[in-house]
Amino acid sequence: MDHDEADGIFGTITEEAVNLFKNQHGLTSDGIVDRQTYDMLFSSKAQYYTITIGAKNEDVTELQNRLYELDYITKVDSAFGPKTEEAVKRFQERNNLTADGKVGKKTREMLYSEDAAANAFSYGDTSDEIKKFQKRLNTLGYLSSEPDGNFGSETKDAVKRFQDANGLIADGHIGPQTKKALNSAKAQSNSLSIGAKSDEVTKIQKRLKELGYMKSVTGYFGSETDTAVRSFQFNNGLGVDGKVGKKTRDKLYSDSAKKFEGVVKTGANIDSFISVATSKLGCKYVRGAKGPSSFDCSGFVYWCLKEIGVKQGYLTSAGWASTSKYTRITRMSDLKRGDILVVTGHVAIVAGDGYIIDASASNGKVVKRKFNTSWWSKNFKCGIRIF
Repeated sequence: MDHDEADGIFGTITEEAVNLFKNQHGLTSDGIVDRQTYDMLFSSKAQYYTITIGAKNEDVTELQNRLYELDYITKVDSAFGPKTEEAVKRFQERNNLTADGKVGKKTREMLYSEDAAANAFSYGDTSDEIKKFQKRLNTLGYLSSEPDGNFGSETKDAVKRFQDANGLIADGHIGPQTKKALNSAKAQSNSLSIGAKSDEVTKIQKRLKELGYMKSVTGYFGSETDTAVRSFQFNNGLGVDGKVGKKTRDKLYSDSAKKFEGVVKTGANIDSFISVATSKLGCKYVRGAKGPSSFDCSGFVYWCLKEIGVKQGYLTSAGWASTSKYTRITRMSDLKRGDILVVTGHVAIVAGDGYIIDASASNGKVVKRKFNTSWWSKNFKCGIRIF
């Protein structure tokens, strides 16, 4: 089972976990915790969950999707056969792991890490195809240097920014899914939006303040800046998305930019975030799912942010715990409504008044519950403040 506070109810999620455990330990997969199962579960012989050859479930689909993006396999069929085993071994070899073809705890963590070494175009590679993708990154505004076919640090940073803006794991490799996204007509161009923090943000805020859309300049693109940008876009006949791309930037600094006229347009803020999360209460928990009708904990946070227009690539709980993109909260007592609560192996959205909303493995669905028990404080890693 994924890491979560136990609810004391033996439901379908627990039954599935018991069967996975029994199958891995050579016991009959009947979903029953008999004496033999109980003794094995609490013995020193109990093994961590491992996905291996012969498996056929949602976890295999999730695994294959990630191996596909890293360019280790060419087909996702949800069955862990010899080709998947060989792909896992190649991944393990390239990432200095024991190459046994089994996906245990260490291999799974590396798979979803930004440090995962891909079998795709990566830093240090050179080719004409890389030059083609550099031209596309240049057109979309992510790469400013001249395309030369050399995958250097600027290209890697550009790829990561593109992946982040287009809902992919920002690992800096150009794998099949990244190639598909780059070639898509729906590819998101480079723009500033919630979460950005730079001198350019400061400059934009100063101009918005000058035009009457903002009161303060912070250098951080939060919900106040999002509202100011949306209001500016609406007042100036632009598409209202809260993102500062080329059209919005050009208009903002032009002599024809209209000043604030009293119309406020809100979008990506705490209220909209909580509202979207609340609308998904009761949706089924499925490991690796990213919506819209089923989620795991990370997929739920990713989907809710995406729905309100926040450009944030998919992050696991470990990814949220290590990100430096947003304000980090180090004490549970300092958490506020709209923050992301990160505990070991799990993430949730703080809903206020002592409640969180999360895709709960133990409950088997998206729930709203209190987080004032010792389990949460014991496993607390940090909070992330986006708004």
